[in-house]
Amino acid sequence: MEPSERWALRVDDEVIVVEFPHGTGLSPDDAEALLDRWRTTTTDRPIDAVVIVVRTSRPCSDAGRRALRESAQIAVARGVERFAVVGERS
Repeated sequence: MEPSERWALRVDDEVIVVEFPHGTGLSPDDAEALLDRWRTTTTDRPIDAVVIVVRTSRPCSDAGRRALRESAQIAVARGVERFAVVGERS
């Protein structure tokens, strides 16, 4: 796992888990760093599912929406069919 101030990404039993802590907002640089890590992680090992955990009430930024869209496209292209987004009220 390589955490950022804005997100953490890990793989547990072929499931990518991305967590966004309370108050998270993604800048374009943060989003690009997340996508780079995502690409590396999905290339290095088989991925069966994706879980995204969001612990913020802030609206998603344009950069955040782009990162989510592109990461889903990458996962689908690699055969992932199971996705979950888990939200928690702050």
